Amino acid sequence: MSWLELINVPSVKHLLGIRDVEPIVKVTGNSYRVKLDKNLYKEVFFCYDKMTKYLSPLETTLEIANEYKEIEQPQEAIEHYLGYHVMNEKYPLIFLQDATKYSLAGDGSLQKTDPTWATARNATSATTSWGGLTNAPCAQAEAGYYITRGYFPFNTASLGAGVVIIKADFKVFDGGTNADGGGTVALIQTTQASTGSLVAADFDNITLNSPDEGADRFDIGSWGSSGYNTFSLNGTGKGWINKTGNTLLGLRASKDVDNSTPSGSDVVRCYFSEQSGTANDPKLEVYFSHAGLLMNFI
Repeated sequence: MSWLELINVPSVKHLLGIRDVEPIVKVTGNSYRVKLDKNLYKEVFFCYDKMTKYLSPLETTLEIANEYKEIEQPQEAIEHYLGYHVMNEKYPLIFLQDATKYSLAGDGSLQKTDPTWATARNATSATTSWGGLTNAPCAQAEAGYYITRGYFPFNTASLGAGVVIIKADFKVFDGGTNADGGGTVALIQTTQASTGSLVAADFDNITLNSPDEGADRFDIGSWGSSGYNTFSLNGTGKGWINKTGNTLLGLRASKDVDNSTPSGSDVVRCYFSEQSGTANDPKLEVYFSHAGLLMNFI
């Protein structure tokens, strides 16, 4: 079975945490696309090759099993190998060795600490790098001083140059908050030395003062508990989406952006792509149509 056939199987959708009921019409290593209307599509992007990680071994397993004995009921075989409905008497036991490094897993956060606010904020390199952690602060401005900035790279090249972006939502899953400083979180554009990894020197790969902001600021006091928090991209944010390359988004605490020395603690935590499973991945959802075709939308 092809990836496109696999990803439309209900049990595989469940594995990947896909809740869309519409048919999936395209799949890449780090994204999937659904058709919502005649000329309206939604493509969901992840910070790593999520589809490769889950679909490739399943595809290989089914191919090996089919060589052993022709698979007559693909849905049943898929549920067996996913562990949903085990039928050991019918299908061979298969072990795959996986030492694959999945690309574009460069999401994470960087923190600088210093007893002087200006030194922490103007630093060219972070004290601590949280690239590779599952749950960490992704925006922070705290007395002491602690500044944390979040980085989220997405390969959005599968959109193609000819599409018209209508709407886009950047979503991060809550990992905890501390809002006694009364601040907000800003969505900004970043750069990274490599989209496949995050390094301490990326700390200042931003516009430090008066950066363009890609969405309304998110009130930390409203940061959702145990769920996704959504930044709906404005015109500036939608302009950052690279239809033929990488889109680099970031999060900063408002006091960091505004250069306002904190007396309390503004911290939001989120889950990154290294979290096990698929339910908490950061993602970018892009709604688009093809150029030259008119349609009605919200």
